[in-house]
Amino acid sequence: MFLALIKKDLLLIRRYVVLLIALNLSVPFIMTMNTSFVGPMGFFIIVSATAYLVLIATGAKEMQYPRAASLLCAAPYSRGMMVLSKYVVIFLPYGFSCAAFWGMSFLKPQIGGMTPGMAVMGFLTLAVAVGIYMPLQFRLGYEKARYLIMAAYLVLVCGAPMLSTAVSNSVKTGALQAFSGLFSSAAAVLEGTAPAALAVGLLAAGIAALAVSVGASVAIYERVDLG
Repeated sequence: MFLALIKKDLLLIRRYVVLLIALNLSVPFIMTMNTSFVGPMGFFIIVSATAYLVLIATGAKEMQYPRAASLLCAAPYSRGMMVLSKYVVIFLPYGFSCAAFWGMSFLKPQIGGMTPGMAVMGFLTLAVAVGIYMPLQFRLGYEKARYLIMAAYLVLVCGAPMLSTAVSNSVKTGALQAFSGLFSSAAAVLEGTAPAALAVGLLAAGIAALAVSVGASVAIYERVDLG
């Protein structure tokens, strides 16, 4: 039954499959036109863009059929299973992104290859982002949650450079550039002296964040009146 719910969510985004594949295959090539090395930040852009597209596609489709959720609850599907299936569908494209980035690095060495450190950092970053977004979506609804996340993104990207300029004229990099350095450095550390232990720790942190998020989402969704 759980697989049927995953199949249902995958069917909702079937029209976006070609776009997802094109995104994962084209972004590394486009980035190599402007830089000699794509590396971890390129991988992060692909993962975040893919996850965002999946979230937007599934949310928009569900808004078109508001009674679908209540009909599923009338069937032998618990709300907890419905919530968990949405998390699984978000992370399935992440696996494809890892495989695509790894495969593309053979065609374009400037991409930099796929390392365990990058995979773990990508998973942890996505787990935290999705872990925050999903409970908000179940609590506020798709539209309000989307606008809230967009507002937070604009504040982060636009407000951080203004703040850094006000504090010091020597600080000219924006929030995205700062995160790029942090993401790349963290991925590099994972390839250092004790990558296995650190990778397992960060992977466990990502799984823990998702577990807390799933629990919160289920608790919220259990109280939602589906009408």
